[in-house]
Amino acid sequence: MAVVSNGTAGIQVVDLADPGKPREWSGLKIHRNYPTGRVSFDGAYAFVAVDLAGMAVVDLSDPALPELVFPRQKRKLKISFPQVD
Repeated sequence: MAVVSNGTAGIQVVDLADPGKPREWSGLKIHRNYPTGRVSFDGAYAFVAVDLAGMAVVDLSDPALPELVFPRQKRKLKISFPQVD
């Protein structure tokens, strides 16, 4: 398996079982505007450089369905505080 950094298109996961016929398994858009850079591995995780000083972590335990572990999508939090008299 190889992971190819593809600029603002994100990453592509490539099956290298037959090195003479590499096959694209899947792809993942990391961020809508920031380019990806160098990729490193540790087990099933890929650490992807993003823009100038950012990083993304991708779970590749299922190469056909890579999952963005970090950063997560921002979620709106609903917080309510009791009213103080």
